[in-house]
Amino acid sequence: MKGTPRIIIVSVVGMALFAAFLWITWRALDGSEAGRSDGGPAPASQDGGGDPAPPSTPPDRTGDIVGTVTAVLEGPGEDDDVLGSFDVEGDPDSGREYDAATVTVTTGTSFFRDTADGVAQTTFDPGELEAARVEVWFTGPVAESYPVQATAGTILILD
Repeated sequence: MKGTPRIIIVSVVGMALFAAFLWITWRALDGSEAGRSDGGPAPASQDGGGDPAPPSTPPDRTGDIVGTVTAVLEGPGEDDDVLGSFDVEGDPDSGREYDAATVTVTTGTSFFRDTADGVAQTTFDPGELEAARVEVWFTGPVAESYPVQATAGTILILD
């Protein structure tokens, strides 16, 4: 029986250390300051906090698909972040990974238009996408069905 109290003490200390580890990890993932007792949110970052500013130009890499919009499928969905979606038939000679896609447009999608003066930032207009030639950069997972289904991070309207 001499070893039983020692096992209990070691077990209790081990559980306390594990609980402290979980608490610190949870606070770090929560974005709160470790050691804050009021449970309030972490202070804003020095650059003003909030969502990052949208990019002022399309990405430097080639888009995931370039082609013609064949159908604008729907307006806002049940998810408040979804603005709509559309089908793209890829240009066969583009050399891109995908030749067809159903693309979801969200509030986080950046929009650009290729103009005579260069690339200009624009906003989502479903009517403007009808039969337009576009280059799309996906963000997040791509459902490898046919056509692929993905969320647009950036859309560049080419004509």
